[in-house]
Amino acid sequence: MSRKTAARPMAQHGWRSRVVRRDKATTNSRHPLPVADNVLAQPFVATRPHQVWMAAVTDGPTDAGWLYGASREDLDTRKIVGGAAGARMTQELVLAGLDQAAQRYRPAAVVPHHSDRGSQYAGHAYPARLARYPVAGRMNRKGHGWDNAGIEF
Repeated sequence: MSRKTAARPMAQHGWRSRVVRRDKATTNSRHPLPVADNVLAQPFVATRPHQVWMAAVTDGPTDAGWLYGASREDLDTRKIVGGAAGARMTQELVLAGLDQAAQRYRPAAVVPHHSDRGSQYAGHAYPARLARYPVAGRMNRKGHGWDNAGIEF
């Protein structure tokens, strides 16, 4: 449907579209915090469940403001294994999603956990929380956002 085709019935009902800013950045990788190595080679392939987890924070507008979601996806099954949502994009949000995934699935072997280089993942609390579980932190290369494409698409 074209824009004009949609606009006609909207105008008849007195409806107006609400334009939402699309390009809201969720990653600030310009920070002095330590980052983990990128050992997940492209193409992204996993041959069994819980071989690799991908992590990302996404956002969306709601009537009450922006909602942020921190999720973990199993690269093999493409299932969300853990997540959390909140009104702010904080380290606590990504920690809650990690806790949910690790407690729900209790991986027996070490699971590489791949994320972007955002400050939520690079802070001191996040690597400490990863150490509680058999989960090893891995991060994108700088300037290579597609390194995390397994969960972004």
